[in-house]
Amino acid sequence: MEFPTRAKIAQKLNLSRTTVSSLVRELFSLKLATDKETEEHKNGRPGVILAPDNSTWFSCGTSFDQNTWNYVLTNLSGDVVYKKSLVIEDDPIKPISSNRALDYLVSGLQEAIKACPGKLLPRIGIGLPGYVDRNSGSILFAADLGWQTVPVSETVQDSFGIKSYVMNRHMTAGLAESRIGAGKFTKDMIYLGISTGLITCHFCNGEFLIGQNYNQGEVGHTIIDPNGPVCSCGKHGCLQAVASQTALCNNIKNHFSEPMHDPSIEEIYRLANEDPDSVYAHELNKTIRYMAMLCSNLINMFNPERVVIGGPLSLLFKDRIFDELENQIASFVIPHPFDKSLIRTGTLVPWGSSIGASYLVSDDKLNLVCS
Repeated sequence: MEFPTRAKIAQKLNLSRTTVSSLVRELFSLKLATDKETEEHKNGRPGVILAPDNSTWFSCGTSFDQNTWNYVLTNLSGDVVYKKSLVIEDDPIKPISSNRALDYLVSGLQEAIKACPGKLLPRIGIGLPGYVDRNSGSILFAADLGWQTVPVSETVQDSFGIKSYVMNRHMTAGLAESRIGAGKFTKDMIYLGISTGLITCHFCNGEFLIGQNYNQGEVGHTIIDPNGPVCSCGKHGCLQAVASQTALCNNIKNHFSEPMHDPSIEEIYRLANEDPDSVYAHELNKTIRYMAMLCSNLINMFNPERVVIGGPLSLLFKDRIFDELENQIASFVIPHPFDKSLIRTGTLVPWGSSIGASYLVSDDKLNLVCS
């Protein structure tokens, strides 16, 4: 990360150096900024470089996926200083009640808040499944989990007296990937998150496009086959019904007469590679084809600089399987804007969503500290 000097700030904002120095002193008093080092100017005089003060304020982020809450604390530079997972069910796609998930959320937050090495910025960032109401801090519905009207922010405030910033878990993961992960240094990026649901988020010229209520990118409930299976939302042929982690596991299990456990991502990857004619390879190939169709449509519509595929199911897309995904995307997409280097898999699974949730808090640090 490149940090500015007072002179560069004054030039960028068209302010006097006196005004900038006054503002910087205020940031110092709030413990939000500090002097990092010096750089040599052409005339030999050193300029003081400003950087976040990482000694005092920290933000907390958590997210729910794979029946697990992941918790992080980050400093003002976005570095993770604490992380912990709290597993509710070993089976990552087994349905659980929203009340049980909320109980575990509170339990894990108690530990995370206690572990904070300084002052906690007075908000909790939370990455949530489903369609989220940012004003109430609730999950309106999460079709893949069978949840409706889950009062997440209310639960956190009742337990700790702290308000929350909420967003879909794949959107917070996309935020983290855009800053420190596979989308770093890109301005136009699309993030596709795949787990029990599917969400995209879009960064255009560096701006995070979030939609009216933080719910842009619900591609999981776009119709890909009107005659396809019934989705958990009640419609026929949603992408989520044919290409999510749940759909892949269910399609595999349907080939066997005896009841079986939900195969893990690692198991599917191993067995598909060991036997290209197996049920695992057959169903994975169908998922790859749906993912290639979706990615090519996104590329054709938005012409991004990069597409980052994240979420738990992205762990399947490596080596030969990733090559197949790239080849199929290339066969669907308009030729002229496509380059295979455009496609990447996320680098922050499973922590990216929680890190991005913590950024929702630290991005508002000035308001939170001054309020």
